Amino acid sequence: MTAQEQQRSLGIRGVILTILPRWGDVVSACCPIPEESVIEDMLRELPGIEEVVVLPEAALYTVYYQPNEIEVDAILRSLRFDGYDSHILYMFRIVG
Repeated sequence: MTAQEQQRSLGIRGVILTILPRWGDVVSACCPIPEESVIEDMLRELPGIEEVVVLPEAALYTVYYQPNEIEVDAILRSLRFDGYDSHILYMFRIVG
């Protein structure tokens, strides 16, 4: 059984996408930082997304998706926001 099949059989899904602003005079002046709702809307439009949970105080976006949606993982990894550095931290959770 592959890791993906094992995750699917256990009902494990979820990824945490951390988006942090890039600080610096030049970058801050040249790159407008989008409002949280803009990023949230962009995430919600991705195919296969089930839910987006926003924790603005920590700049964390928890994105739930079907574990067999490989293309969603690829899209999340390719996300780039002007004025932001995005980093994906995986935290698979058992969803009962």
